[in-house]
Amino acid sequence: MKKFLILLVVALSLTGCFKSTENNDEEEINKVVGGKKGDYSIITPFTTSAIRQTYVHGYREIDTLEIGKRLQEKSKEYFSPSSYFISEGSIINEDHYKQLVNAKSENYKYGLNAERGTEFNETVKSGNTTKTVTIKNPRFVHSLYEVNFYKDKNREKIDGMSVTVVLDRKQFVDRDVNDEIISVSDESLFKIANDMISVQLNAYLRSIEEVKNIPVMIAFYVTDSVDDNIAGNYLPGYYIGHGYYESGRETSSLVRDTERHYLLNTTLASKDIPQAHGNFSVFNRKIMDFIEDETVGVIGTAFTINKEVQNYKIQVTTASKTELELYGITQYIMSQIQTLDNNRVPIVVDIKVYEDTKAMISVNNNGDVSVTYSY
Repeated sequence: MKKFLILLVVALSLTGCFKSTENNDEEEINKVVGGKKGDYSIITPFTTSAIRQTYVHGYREIDTLEIGKRLQEKSKEYFSPSSYFISEGSIINEDHYKQLVNAKSENYKYGLNAERGTEFNETVKSGNTTKTVTIKNPRFVHSLYEVNFYKDKNREKIDGMSVTVVLDRKQFVDRDVNDEIISVSDESLFKIANDMISVQLNAYLRSIEEVKNIPVMIAFYVTDSVDDNIAGNYLPGYYIGHGYYESGRETSSLVRDTERHYLLNTTLASKDIPQAHGNFSVFNRKIMDFIEDETVGVIGTAFTINKEVQNYKIQVTTASKTELELYGITQYIMSQIQTLDNNRVPIVVDIKVYEDTKAMISVNNNGDVSVTYSY
C-alpha cells in the first residue's frame, strides 16, 4: 500500500511538471518584445517572411534597412504602436510575389510592370537642353516588402498591412539591347505609382481572403539603382508617396512624400539645405584643424522631409591612432557636435580607424550627448 501511495505521488508530480511545461510553452508563444515609447512591439517567436531571401538579396543593405525603418515610421500614422503589434509580412508568398513583380503577360495576368511592347516617354535635361526619350519595355517595379499588424498578440488574424513597392529609377532606353540608361524623375515615377501601380496592387491584395476587409497602406520607395553596389555610395533611396485604404471598397490618390538624403559637402546640399551645408563645412574644418592629419576623412549625410533635416549621420575615418589620440578626437567631436544643428535633431557620429568602429557618439532629440567605445 505504501509503495502504491509513493508511486501515485510521483505520477501526480510528473503530471504537474508536464502541465507546467505546457503552460510555459503557451506563455512563450504569447510573449511580446516591447519597443521603446512610440515604437512597435514585436510578437515572439519571431517569424521571417516567406520572400525574405528574395528581397534581402535584391538590393543594397543600406536600402534594405532604410525601406523597413521608414515604412514603420510611415505606418504609425495609421497603425498606432499603442494599439498594434508588428511582424514580418506573411501574406505575399512566392506565388503572389512572382505574379506582381513580373511584366503583365499571359502567365502573369496581375503583373505590376507593363506588358511587353509598352513605351514610356520621359523628359531628360542635359545642361541647358531638354529632350524627350522613349523608353521601350520599362520595368519600374523591382520588388515588394510587407509588414503586418495585429491587435491581438496571439496573431489569430491580421488587422492591418503595409506594403512597400520598390521602384527602380534607372531604366534602359531599350531593354532588349541594354543600351543607354536614363534616370526617371520622382514626378514621373509618382504619376506611374498613383495612376496605375497603387490601383492594381490594392485590387490584387483585396482578392486575398485575409486582406479583403482590413486597412492597407501602400508606399513607394525609389532607388537610384537596385544594382548599384559600388563602394562609397553612401546614400539610400527614399519614399516618394503613399496611400491608405481603409477597406477594399475605398479608392484614393496617393499622398506625395518629399523625402531625400543629402551628402552634406555637395553643391546640391548647398542649394537645398544651405544652413546644414554651412554648419557641416565649419564642423569638418574644425575636426581637420584639431587632428592635423591628412589621412582623416569626414563624410556627412542628412535625411530631410520637405527639406527640413530630420537626422544627421557623420563618419570620421582615420589611420592608426594611439588610445590617447583616439580619446582626444572623440572628446573634441563631442564638444563640437551640437554646432551642426540647434534644432535638437538626432545626430550619430561613427569614428573609425580604417574600417573598424572605435567610438559612436549620439545626440538625441533632447540634445543629450553620449558616447560608446568599442575598444
